[in-house]
Amino acid sequence: MRRLESKLFVKHRFACLWALALAGCSSELIPTNPPAGFPHAYAVADCAPWDGPAVTVYLTARPADSTEFPWPQVRISIWRGAETLPGQSFAWPSDVQVGAATRCTDPTACETASTARVSFTAATGDSTLSGYTQMTFPGGAPLGGAFRAIWRATQAMCG
Repeated sequence: MRRLESKLFVKHRFACLWALALAGCSSELIPTNPPAGFPHAYAVADCAPWDGPAVTVYLTARPADSTEFPWPQVRISIWRGAETLPGQSFAWPSDVQVGAATRCTDPTACETASTARVSFTAATGDSTLSGYTQMTFPGGAPLGGAFRAIWRATQAMCG
Protein backbone atom coordinates (compact mmCIF):
# COMPACT_ATOMS: atom_id res chain seq x y z
CA MET A 1 0.00 0.00 0.00
CA ARG A 2 2.78 2.41 0.91
CA ARG A 3 4.51 1.76 -2.41
CA LEU A 4 1.28 2.59 -4.30
CA GLU A 5 0.89 5.84 -2.34
CA SER A 6 4.47 6.73 -3.15
CA LYS A 7 3.92 6.12 -6.89
CA LEU A 8 0.73 8.18 -6.84
CA PHE A 9 2.52 11.00 -5.03
CA VAL A 10 5.31 11.01 -7.61
CA LYS A 11 2.81 10.98 -10.50
CA HIS A 12 0.75 13.74 -8.90
CA ARG A 13 3.86 15.80 -8.19
CA PHE A 14 5.08 15.34 -11.78
CA ALA A 15 1.66 16.37 -13.14
CA CYS A 16 1.63 19.48 -10.95
CA LEU A 17 5.15 20.47 -11.97
CA TRP A 18 4.27 19.91 -15.64
CA ALA A 19 1.15 22.07 -15.29
CA LEU A 20 3.16 24.82 -13.58
CA ALA A 21 5.80 24.67 -16.29
CA LEU A 22 3.16 25.03 -19.00
CA ALA A 23 1.47 27.89 -17.16
CA GLY A 24 4.79 29.65 -16.72
CA CYS A 25 5.57 29.25 -20.40
CA SER A 26 2.19 30.40 -21.66
CA SER A 27 3.46 33.92 -22.28
CA GLU A 28 6.16 32.40 -24.45
CA LEU A 29 3.42 31.29 -26.84
CA ILE A 30 2.63 34.92 -27.65
CA PRO A 31 4.58 35.86 -30.77
CA THR A 32 7.30 38.36 -30.07
CA ASN A 33 7.22 39.95 -33.51
CA PRO A 34 6.11 43.54 -32.82
CA PRO A 35 4.94 45.80 -35.64
CA ALA A 36 8.00 46.93 -37.66
CA GLY A 37 9.56 50.01 -36.09
CA PHE A 38 7.33 49.92 -33.00
CA PRO A 39 8.79 47.47 -30.45
CA HIS A 40 7.39 49.21 -27.34
CA ALA A 41 3.73 49.17 -26.29
CA TYR A 42 1.69 50.90 -23.59
CA ALA A 43 -2.00 50.82 -22.69
CA VAL A 44 -4.03 53.59 -21.07
CA ALA A 45 -7.65 54.05 -20.06
CA ASP A 46 -9.34 56.47 -22.43
CA CYS A 47 -12.77 57.70 -23.55
CA ALA A 48 -14.73 56.81 -26.68
CA PRO A 49 -15.95 59.67 -28.90
CA TRP A 50 -19.37 59.49 -27.17
CA ASP A 51 -17.70 59.60 -23.71
CA GLY A 52 -17.98 55.88 -22.99
CA PRO A 53 -15.03 53.80 -21.73
CA ALA A 54 -12.15 53.01 -24.06
CA VAL A 55 -8.59 51.72 -24.09
CA THR A 56 -5.80 53.14 -26.21
CA VAL A 57 -2.68 51.12 -27.02
CA TYR A 58 0.36 53.18 -27.98
CA LEU A 59 3.03 51.50 -30.09
CA THR A 60 6.28 53.46 -30.00
CA ALA A 61 9.76 53.35 -31.49
CA ARG A 62 11.43 54.21 -28.17
CA PRO A 63 10.60 53.31 -24.58
CA ALA A 64 8.55 55.73 -22.47
CA ASP A 65 8.69 56.24 -18.73
CA SER A 66 5.49 58.32 -18.50
CA THR A 67 2.30 58.87 -20.47
CA GLU A 68 4.13 61.33 -22.72
CA PHE A 69 4.68 58.76 -25.46
CA PRO A 70 7.50 59.47 -27.93
CA TRP A 71 7.11 60.05 -31.65
CA PRO A 72 6.73 58.27 -33.99
CA GLN A 73 3.80 56.33 -32.58
CA VAL A 74 0.77 54.30 -33.52
CA ARG A 75 -2.40 54.76 -31.45
CA ILE A 76 -4.96 51.97 -31.47
CA SER A 77 -8.14 52.94 -29.63
CA ILE A 78 -10.81 50.39 -28.82
CA TRP A 79 -14.04 51.95 -27.64
CA ARG A 80 -14.80 49.35 -24.98
CA GLY A 81 -13.95 48.96 -21.29
CA ALA A 82 -10.68 47.22 -20.43
CA GLU A 83 -12.45 44.36 -18.65
CA THR A 84 -14.21 43.35 -21.89
CA LEU A 85 -11.08 43.11 -24.09
CA PRO A 86 -9.35 39.80 -23.18
CA GLY A 87 -10.19 37.10 -25.69
CA GLN A 88 -11.96 39.52 -28.05
CA SER A 89 -11.23 40.64 -31.62
CA PHE A 90 -12.28 43.88 -33.27
CA ALA A 91 -12.07 44.91 -36.91
CA TRP A 92 -13.00 48.02 -38.81
CA PRO A 93 -14.55 49.24 -40.93
CA SER A 94 -16.57 45.97 -40.85
CA ASP A 95 -17.46 46.39 -37.13
CA VAL A 96 -19.18 49.73 -36.68
CA GLN A 97 -17.97 52.08 -33.93
CA VAL A 98 -15.35 49.84 -32.34
CA GLY A 99 -12.22 51.92 -32.65
CA ALA A 100 -9.62 53.75 -34.68
CA ALA A 101 -5.93 53.43 -35.46
CA THR A 102 -3.62 56.32 -36.29
CA ARG A 103 0.07 56.41 -37.21
CA CYS A 104 1.91 59.66 -36.47
CA THR A 105 5.47 60.71 -37.21
CA ASP A 106 4.94 63.81 -35.03
CA PRO A 107 1.93 65.61 -33.49
CA THR A 108 1.07 67.32 -36.79
CA ALA A 109 1.64 64.45 -39.24
CA CYS A 110 -0.85 61.63 -38.73
CA GLU A 111 -2.71 59.21 -40.95
CA THR A 112 -5.66 57.02 -40.07
CA ALA A 113 -5.71 53.31 -40.89
CA SER A 114 -8.22 52.44 -43.59
CA THR A 115 -8.63 48.95 -42.12
CA ALA A 116 -7.56 47.45 -38.83
CA ARG A 117 -7.96 44.27 -36.83
CA VAL A 118 -6.98 43.90 -33.18
CA SER A 119 -7.20 40.65 -31.23
CA PHE A 120 -6.56 40.59 -27.50
CA THR A 121 -5.27 37.46 -25.79
CA ALA A 122 -6.82 36.11 -22.65
CA ALA A 123 -5.99 37.94 -19.43
CA THR A 124 -2.82 36.81 -17.71
CA GLY A 125 -3.38 38.59 -14.41
CA ASP A 126 -0.35 40.83 -14.75
CA SER A 127 0.01 44.50 -15.62
CA THR A 128 0.02 44.08 -19.40
CA LEU A 129 -2.46 43.88 -22.25
CA SER A 130 -1.36 41.51 -25.00
CA GLY A 131 -2.59 40.93 -28.48
CA TYR A 132 -2.05 41.12 -32.21
CA THR A 133 -2.84 43.80 -34.75
CA GLN A 134 -2.96 44.16 -38.51
CA MET A 135 -3.57 47.59 -40.02
CA THR A 136 -3.55 49.05 -43.51
CA PHE A 137 -2.71 52.70 -44.04
CA PRO A 138 -3.26 54.92 -47.09
CA GLY A 139 -1.43 53.65 -50.12
CA GLY A 140 -1.85 50.06 -48.94
CA ALA A 141 1.04 50.09 -46.48
CA PRO A 142 0.41 47.26 -43.96
CA LEU A 143 1.62 47.30 -40.39
CA GLY A 144 1.08 44.45 -38.00
CA GLY A 145 2.44 42.21 -35.31
CA ALA A 146 2.15 41.26 -31.67
CA PHE A 147 2.20 43.63 -28.71
CA ARG A 148 2.48 43.33 -24.97
CA ALA A 149 1.38 46.72 -23.71
CA ILE A 150 2.34 47.88 -20.23
CA TRP A 151 -0.57 49.54 -18.43
CA ARG A 152 0.07 53.18 -17.52
CA ALA A 153 -2.13 54.86 -14.91
CA THR A 154 -4.27 57.68 -16.32
CA GLN A 155 -7.39 59.52 -15.26
CA ALA A 156 -10.06 59.02 -17.93
CA MET A 157 -13.10 61.05 -16.88
CA CYS A 158 -15.68 59.82 -19.38
CA GLY A 159 -19.36 60.72 -19.47
